[in-house]
Amino acid sequence: MAVFRLENFAGIAPAKSARLLQGGLGQKAENMTFSSGRITPLRHDSEVTTLSSGLIKSIHYYQRVGQPDVLFEFTDENVQVLESPIARDTHQRAYWTGQDFPRMGAYSGMVSGNGGYPNVSFRLGVPAPSAAPTVAYDATSGTASTDEEIQDFSYVYTFVTAFGEEGPPSDPSTVITWTSPQVIKVDLPATSNPSTGNHNFGTGALKRIYRANAGSNAAYFQLVAQVPFTTTSITDNTASSALAEVLPSEGWIGPPDDDTSLYPDGPMEGLIPVGNGVFCGFAGTRLCFSEPFLPHAWPIQYRITIENEIIGISATNNGVIVMTKGFPYFVTGTDPAAMTAIQVDVAQSCVNRNSIVDMGEYVLYAGPDGLVSVSNTTGQVISREFISADQWNEDFYPTTLKAFLYEGLYVAFWTDTTTSPDTHGGWIFDPRRPETAFSTFTMNDDVHGGYHYKSTGELYYIDDGYLKKFQGDPNVRDYWLGSAGATYKSRIFVSQPTSMGALKIKAQDYPVEFKVWADGECIADQTMVYDNMTQQYSILVSTTPSGATGNLGASPIARLPANHGTEWEVEVSSEHEIDEVVLASTVAELNA
Repeated sequence: MAVFRLENFAGIAPAKSARLLQGGLGQKAENMTFSSGRITPLRHDSEVTTLSSGLIKSIHYYQRVGQPDVLFEFTDENVQVLESPIARDTHQRAYWTGQDFPRMGAYSGMVSGNGGYPNVSFRLGVPAPSAAPTVAYDATSGTASTDEEIQDFSYVYTFVTAFGEEGPPSDPSTVITWTSPQVIKVDLPATSNPSTGNHNFGTGALKRIYRANAGSNAAYFQLVAQVPFTTTSITDNTASSALAEVLPSEGWIGPPDDDTSLYPDGPMEGLIPVGNGVFCGFAGTRLCFSEPFLPHAWPIQYRITIENEIIGISATNNGVIVMTKGFPYFVTGTDPAAMTAIQVDVAQSCVNRNSIVDMGEYVLYAGPDGLVSVSNTTGQVISREFISADQWNEDFYPTTLKAFLYEGLYVAFWTDTTTSPDTHGGWIFDPRRPETAFSTFTMNDDVHGGYHYKSTGELYYIDDGYLKKFQGDPNVRDYWLGSAGATYKSRIFVSQPTSMGALKIKAQDYPVEFKVWADGECIADQTMVYDNMTQQYSILVSTTPSGATGNLGASPIARLPANHGTEWEVEVSSEHEIDEVVLASTVAELNA
């Protein structure tokens, strides 16, 4: 006499023996969620729109308050887009990395034209003038006063884009002496203007000229004047007491870009926000931070070197998690000029940048031995108890993953390129229930990139020129009679030698396909249906035993063929939610 009851369904744990699985863990959990404890089938993914090209690999929804969101499309992988950290930014700017060099744009230009956004963008950062200003006495100036103390002046100037972004200063001019009423002519060489580089020095761009009194104890450069960008000279006889603010942009260089003579590791990538208006990115082993609320300014003193090559970065509440080819690091600090890198206590490199997902207070990524969780300075291989390192690398495809956050879940899509044609699939990890967390799902196509819509929790992904919404269709995933999308296979139940004569399946609706094994032999492969008119259950299709169809009565109870065994397994598949499965020796025991 034996009864085996399943009423709290969970995920898979292939590292454990099928005989030792506990707490609803099964041998298979495919196309299903289990947050409610029952088997709930995943829904189909819906097609949202056709993209501008079949080559699109990154997307971003640009959001404006009170306006429809605009879809940005990129043919490059791993493009990271951030919206302006500046409150009430009149230009409504966006910033991104992942293309040929770090870029930015204003709303009016980005959404100009008829699609394929963003259309107009500029190089992120403002260059310094390539030549120092030259100084001379103006021909109309008077003779130097013999009653005044002679002052020594030196000048620098900066470029200011049409967006009001100020760059670093030029080299200083030679020192020139001055007393009133002398007038000094300051030439701003036109040849120092950038001729290429995709900077926005159009209408509204400026040059700012600063002067320092070289003979004073504090030789700060202070603003003399600002002029239109095309201006090539000014005259100055401003008293030192009348100068304006001190030069703010010393060291405000742009981020690492495509100038290989300066940046052999390539342009900065992986742009993320880290709080207080600061942006962060990386290039090679170098982690870079911007000035607060000035995303165009990336001082070199705000850069720190990590021991190993950086694969990807992600922000948490207290700092930045840095995934590398060696140990991960936690970088923290209250000021971008004083950040500290601390090695995390888990010896797991990141094997795939596309596996990195910001889960809020911690980060998940694919390591060589499993799925790694890092929070501040603490890390662990969170999948170790459920998936062995060999199974992880053979069956979970860590190096090909495209992973995303979806309603609190870690959703990973994979592609196996060793088959012909390529095969595809995916798996889900639910960190809210780590003891029952892993399930798999079917896919027909390769996923090229995606976007997690934070305001709704929705997940959109790119599928060969189409934008699709994960679980966006009300219909259930990949179901057809005899081949249901949601499939759960139980652990192996062990008994004394016995015969199991009946199976009960309580579901929200039918049909439900079921299989029963005794000592590894399939003794039943049938499909149970329900007739709403007669309110009767029946077996519609039976593969094992062949042709065993017929009415079951008013209860969802199937009689099993003659059998005998000590190890029992049950598999159920359906497009409907399943609440309970009970295997018993007799019908009477099912309701005991």
